[in-house]
Amino acid sequence: MHDQTASAPNEKHLFDISENIKNADARRLRERYVASRFPQFADNTSQLRNTVEILHTARHLLDDGRPNLAEELLYIALQEEPYQREAWLFLIELAFLNNDAARFDLLANDFRKIFPNGEEQYVIEAMAHDLNPHDLRYRYMNSPTPLPNWSSHASQARDQSSQRRYHQALINAINRHSAN
Repeated sequence: MHDQTASAPNEKHLFDISENIKNADARRLRERYVASRFPQFADNTSQLRNTVEILHTARHLLDDGRPNLAEELLYIALQEEPYQREAWLFLIELAFLNNDAARFDLLANDFRKIFPNGEEQYVIEAMAHDLNPHDLRYRYMNSPTPLPNWSSHASQARDQSSQRRYHQALINAINRHSAN
């Protein structure tokens, strides 16, 4: 579902691959790549548009110590459907947590293009100020803003420490089983 504040469909953004996948061979190659990297998304076109499933899988990948794969999944999902607001916010928060000001800036700028009236803009600008306090664009930001925790499941109150221990126990069990 598209946000009413979304930008015009012909406006280009970071994840726009519409021109690149008009060719049927290029589209099939992309689908095979996605299926090989993320086998849980066999019907990748529709599943990559399921924001809840994407966020859930990305969170699990982070918990399993695979942040690069989590980011790749989010990028691929946004290529398929760029109006997944929560996926954008997840990536913006990851760039902030990784202290990657350049990536943060690219993501924040494109988020603004797609969601120009987004209620998250103030928080994003506060995060940008924290990343680069000398950037004149954010000189008016002077009060601390709590980190929004966009990369966690919004619907689930969960103990992250317990989740990490649980995931580590699963990984250890899998490793023991595969060693036998």
